[in-house]
Formats: sequence, C-alpha cells, structure tokens
Amino acid sequence: MANVIDLRIDRISLELHAAAGHEHRVQPIVARAVTLLGERIVALGDELPDPPPTAVDALSAAPLRLDLAGMGDEEATNRIADGMFEAIAPHLGGSSWPR
Repeated sequence: MANVIDLRIDRISLELHAAAGHEHRVQPIVARAVTLLGERIVALGDELPDPPPTAVDALSAAPLRLDLAGMGDEEATNRIADGMFEAIAPHLGGSSWPR
C-alpha cells in the first residue's frame, strides 16, 4: 500500500512584473502547476517515507523569473511546478527526487 502524504497549500504568493496583457493566464498556469506537483508526489508512491514526514508550517520556493510574453503556458506551468517540488522534496524524505 502506498504511503499517504497530506499536503495542504494555503497560499501561493506571486510577484509579477511586466505581465500586462497576460494576467488572464496566471490563474490557469498556477492551478495546473499545483496539479502537476500533486501528480509528482503521488508518482513517488512507495518511495515516500513511512511514517510520513512531520508537519512543515511554511515553505518558500526559490524565486522564478518567467517571461509570460516569451513562453507558453506549459513551459511556465512546468517551471512553477519544478520550483514548488524542489522546495517540498527535502521534506518528503529525499533531497533529489526525480522530476
């Protein structure tokens, strides 16, 4: 049986610069990034520690610079998901999980 991790994301803070004309893309990109993050964690399955890791009150991902005018939604989505996963991975019992 796969281990269970309870992940709750209360808030995602974004600082956007020069995103004029692309504001409508932000919410769907971030929503998809959170979905990808969940899929990556689920894919780890039995590699997750048992018992699950202890609670972590807050995490901060490294800042990302995204040029929404110069990249597609999927690229932006993957970069955000990668950043969140890199922040969470050490708390899942591994420091270099595959993406």
